[in-house]
Amino acid sequence: MNPQQKGPAKPRRRPVQSRSWQTSLAIQEAFVRLLAAHDYAQVTIRAIVDLAGVGLGTFYEYFGSKEELARVCLHLRAKRIVLAMDECLAQRRGEPIVDIVDALISVNVEHHRETPERWGPIYLLERHHSGRAAYREMYGRFVARWSRALLGAADAPHAAVVEEAAVTLQAIVYGLISHACIDEGEGIDFPGLMRRLRGAAHGYLATLGARDG
Repeated sequence: MNPQQKGPAKPRRRPVQSRSWQTSLAIQEAFVRLLAAHDYAQVTIRAIVDLAGVGLGTFYEYFGSKEELARVCLHLRAKRIVLAMDECLAQRRGEPIVDIVDALISVNVEHHRETPERWGPIYLLERHHSGRAAYREMYGRFVARWSRALLGAADAPHAAVVEEAAVTLQAIVYGLISHACIDEGEGIDFPGLMRRLRGAAHGYLATLGARDG
């Protein structure tokens, strides 16, 4: 999504070089860490730069406002999962549909395992700071990967049901993972979450087979 242009008129630095990129990541990381302990409204730019170890002017070289920083964090975290799903699909094409779906579920879960307590605030933030168009664009990227997974399976379902199935699988995965992050935080039962995700996905896939039959 394209961040809205706010703040100082001076063009903000594009974090192309390694050092610049690390500075941008430090600001993003500080923001997410603060969100894990405070409500969004309580997190100030001053607190972000203090935790990141950068100056206030440096913040505005990269982000025009706290709202823009929030949108960038949401976009980049979703992008990392999408890219991991692409890598998984490149390796799994032609396998049975259940195996491909299980692999993609694992990709999604693994991206939340290291710091689950930081994902709950991100999902809450997404619901308040992603406009409908931006949200639909992001969601559509995930749905496109599920469509590709279904069409590339050895036992691919009929093309007429692929779009509906892709939307449903994304709803299952996004819904259960985001709820676990918001409700359980760092106490997520990951084996139990995997069991619920696979059970729900497998049960739905079985209905596709019944319709094809």
